[in-house]
Amino acid sequence: MAERIDFDAATKELKARAEEDRKHAEETIRKIEMLKELEGKNEFTEADIKQVMSVTCFGSPAYCCGLEKGCFWRNSVLQVLRISKGEYRMLKDEFTEAIVNFVKKSPVDEMDGYRTIKNPDTHVGGRAN
Repeated sequence: MAERIDFDAATKELKARAEEDRKHAEETIRKIEMLKELEGKNEFTEADIKQVMSVTCFGSPAYCCGLEKGCFWRNSVLQVLRISKGEYRMLKDEFTEAIVNFVKKSPVDEMDGYRTIKNPDTHVGGRAN
């Protein structure tokens, strides 16, 4: 005899998935509404900028893929902050150049095997391990 389908379990699982989908949709709508509201501003506070950038996967378009890949959230952030795609490319190129310079100029720490900032007091931000 064929395996019996547990309709109660199937219904329970489907309801759980539907609830997850509903929560995700509500969060997406909240983000879009926030972006729409902030798009109307002429000047942004630092908090506004960080709030707008928070919708990207890693909280900043600096970590986003290049423009050859379509991304609703990255493109929305650029639109709201009025950063042209050309400017975005130049900023990404500047970051690439900063990495190249860092690798060329920074020694590898003998203890942990990673490159180190020569003068951490003048470095903005921290190193992620």
